[in-house]
Amino acid sequence: MAKMPKPAPDPESPLQKEALSRLADARMKKSFVELDFKECYFFCAPQRQRTINSMTEPSQQRMLDAAELNTDSAFILCQDFVTEVINSFMPEATPWCERGPGMDLPPGAWDKVKEQMRKDDLKVFEAMKASNLYPEIAKAFYPDLAIGTVAAWIDRPHPSSPITVAAIPLRELEINLGPYGEIDDRFAVRYTRNSYVRELVGEDIWAEMPAKLKKKIGEKPTVRTQVKSILAKLQVSSQLAAVGLAYRIGWRAPFERPFTS
Repeated sequence: MAKMPKPAPDPESPLQKEALSRLADARMKKSFVELDFKECYFFCAPQRQRTINSMTEPSQQRMLDAAELNTDSAFILCQDFVTEVINSFMPEATPWCERGPGMDLPPGAWDKVKEQMRKDDLKVFEAMKASNLYPEIAKAFYPDLAIGTVAAWIDRPHPSSPITVAAIPLRELEINLGPYGEIDDRFAVRYTRNSYVRELVGEDIWAEMPAKLKKKIGEKPTVRTQVKSILAKLQVSSQLAAVGLAYRIGWRAPFERPFTS
């Protein structure tokens, strides 16, 4: 009996190839400092997993070498540093920044809108308080702020939902520097249970996913899947488009098609 031919793989667009190339470049650059990150984690957060490379799933085994650490100075200093930064620069009870006129704004233009800007700034801080920003920022900062690189993903999955903030630890973060040394490409690579995939990618992307893939995800809710999220200089104008691009450049359940770069 003749077998059904396998469907041809989706052709990669130039945008997809560029995204894969940039992600591979970001991973390569992080590999130069992986050992430094692991050593920092050993001293600052000995219970944290030290799988820094996003290409491999972090181990589910608990770290058991904390007893080899004969000093607690590093994680005490890191905790104090995070507390000082948040209390000094991001106090939850007090507005800690405001918008002002830009250097190119014509004279008198700011006077027409400044009162509305002040009111809108207060609404922004109320939205911050209503979200999980402050507990999640504290989680994102320790100990990565002391190491020097911190990331968070801020999104509103639905207009009726509150704004959500997700800490991106170093093992999930892949970044490139731009031509002037600024943060340029930003990739977040997360291994998560299949039961969480729909929530993470959002209903719009979920609706476009193949029925076969949805079925496999539903059949194995506890299997961990790699999800890539992108918000970078890749002609992507929105977070929704970014997640869609992430799906097209290789987001698949591990039992559907492995990601290769």
